Amino acid sequence: MTRDETRGEIDLSLPIEGIEQRDTNLLGVGGQVIERLAAIARNAGWRYIASNWYGLGAPKNTLAEVVANLNKEINAGLADPRIKARFADLGGTPLVGSPADFSKYIAEETEKWAKVIRSANIKPE
Repeated sequence: MTRDETRGEIDLSLPIEGIEQRDTNLLGVGGQVIERLAAIARNAGWRYIASNWYGLGAPKNTLAEVVANLNKEINAGLADPRIKARFADLGGTPLVGSPADFSKYIAEETEKWAKVIRSANIKPE
């Protein structure tokens, strides 16, 4: 673990082998290791992987051609090597796709976390 006090950052690196052998209780991870961790979790039979994500939305009645143009331009921006590098610097990986892809992802995440909430009997306070 290294720390840059001047920037208020902590960089924590864990050997992936410890995760594979379940010698490590992993609380959070970012960047490219998340893809490897997802594969390890599937192979190990872990039940849940959580990650944060960001997306853009538009009002429901937005014209389809406006949505298509926004999607095209945003995907082009996210494909730019400078943007990809900046995301990597921040521990992220930009994903591009269609509005339908994003809608499907939101539906899948909603169902996944609804199951967690139901199985854990989580109630609003």
